[in-house]
Amino acid sequence: MCTRKFFITTAVLLSVSTAMAQYGRDIDTLPTLDASETDVIVYFVRPAVMGSDVDFWSFVDDTLIGVTRGTNCVVGKVPAGERVVWSKGSNVSALSVELEAGETYHFKQNVRIVGARPQVNLELMDTTEAEDVISGCQHKELTRAGVEQGREVLAADYEEAVDRANE
Repeated sequence: MCTRKFFITTAVLLSVSTAMAQYGRDIDTLPTLDASETDVIVYFVRPAVMGSDVDFWSFVDDTLIGVTRGTNCVVGKVPAGERVVWSKGSNVSALSVELEAGETYHFKQNVRIVGARPQVNLELMDTTEAEDVISGCQHKELTRAGVEQGREVLAADYEEAVDRANE
């Protein structure tokens, strides 16, 4: 009986890690991006291992930045202006934020467990906290399958993100 539980647990863990591998892959360092007169740099940081069986998709408006799981972070470059910054896990969390050109913004994907499902709660981080968290996170980049899945998430949940950001 104990051996059977071990094999079932191992199979579940392998399927979870395989799913993440198909959407994102580890990279040694985040790409170096520079903000410009018209663009901003955005980081999404997921500092908690808790709830790591659920992918958190990261977007600014309709631009896919990446996917996190466990203690991961992703980075992207987007146009400045009034933006909806949002993440999708088993729920949608969104913020309406004025992003100023030439600046860098860090968004933390806090994890809370609701009804046995990890949910994302997005918040803007201060620079000092962000630097500490980013130095300890595993950097991810999207795979082709991740980009395709991200498009599906965008199509299904963008309107909800806009609604939540405007609440």
